[in-house]
Amino acid sequence: MKRMPRIKCICKNCGKEFERTAARIKRGRGIYCSEACRWEGVGKQQTGSEHPKWSRERVYCANCGKELNRIHFRRERTKNHFCSRLCKGEWMSKNLIPHNKSEVVIQTCPICNEQFRTTEAMIKKGRGICCSDQCRAVYVGKQQRGTNHPRWNSVLITCDNCGKLFYRQHAHLDKVSHNLCSENCRNEFLIGEHASGWQGGISYGEYCEKWHGKRGENLRQRVRAFFGYRCALCGEPQNGKALQVHHVDYNKQMCCDRDPHLFVPLCDRCHPLTNFNRGYWRLYFRELIALQYGGKCYYRKEEMPVPAVTRT
Repeated sequence: MKRMPRIKCICKNCGKEFERTAARIKRGRGIYCSEACRWEGVGKQQTGSEHPKWSRERVYCANCGKELNRIHFRRERTKNHFCSRLCKGEWMSKNLIPHNKSEVVIQTCPICNEQFRTTEAMIKKGRGICCSDQCRAVYVGKQQRGTNHPRWNSVLITCDNCGKLFYRQHAHLDKVSHNLCSENCRNEFLIGEHASGWQGGISYGEYCEKWHGKRGENLRQRVRAFFGYRCALCGEPQNGKALQVHHVDYNKQMCCDRDPHLFVPLCDRCHPLTNFNRGYWRLYFRELIALQYGGKCYYRKEEMPVPAVTRT
């Protein structure tokens, strides 16, 4: 096949010499040597007002005189053009002409102390107090705060725990039975008879009388010390809050009966697990005490280690 004759051309963008056929030059493809140069050259030549589809005209801001470019339909739609909302607000405050000229009122802005023109209708709507939206935002933030806000619907009440006065919305008053000002007060107040699950303290009646008072606390302390003040299930050390002592056989009269006294210390996360599948946990803790501790689960009074005293 005979090769078409080629003509030497010079790239309009980078100045490089290249060859193109007459047909391609006729279609306008002999100006640039590559597609990259073409895009770069077109971007330089056909920008702004030099673009073939440019349909904007030059106008000026009515307030500050800044030069602008507006599309035809936007230019014909209004007589005055503005470069920003701030310029539009300033121009309207100076040149506002209402239908009835007697309604024009000269106001002084309470924020910047500048005078501006407004109407009585705007003042009735609450929009003629400040000269601009920026000053109005500052004014509303100072005046309409707390109880002065038009949508304020809170009531001053007293905390049931600490007696502190605080505000609470009407909708929240019907949803709660106690008024508490903070999470700390809530944790301190909702215990004992104030707790939602309180049943009159009947759980204490299920335990042996020896389990209460100083005698029972001494026994629980000896159980914790025997296991090294660690949870018998997960090994978590006692930190701040004392470990709970669990009855292995679920017999709360164990101290008064002749049954073997089997106890293990458990943390707050592990103790609730023993309320389910009790047969499994009874066998588990029995084997644990028998195999790892020789059937013993607490110190006797004379075996209780004496805490070390640091000398200064």
